[in-house]
Amino acid sequence: MSWATPREATVSSIDVARALKLNPGYPDAHVTQGNLHQRAGRTAAAIAAWQRALALDPGHKLARVYLAQAMASRVAGT
Repeated sequence: MSWATPREATVSSIDVARALKLNPGYPDAHVTQGNLHQRAGRTAAAIAAWQRALALDPGHKLARVYLAQAMASRVAGT
C-alpha cells in the first residue's frame, strides 16, 4: 500500500476508522490500520492492530507476516 500524498494517507486512516466503527470484527481493517500505523512510525500501535486482526482470524496470513516483520525489526533494533 502506498500513498502519493499525506492527504491520501489521512483519507485512508479515516476510511479505516469508519470501517472499524461499522464492523470492529473485520480483520482486514485491523491489518490496514496496522499498516497505516507502521508507515507513520507507530510500531507499537501497528503491532497491536495486527494482533487484534489475528485474535479475530488466527489464520490471517498478512497479519502474521506484518507482525513477524515488525517483531523481527524490534529484535534487530531497526
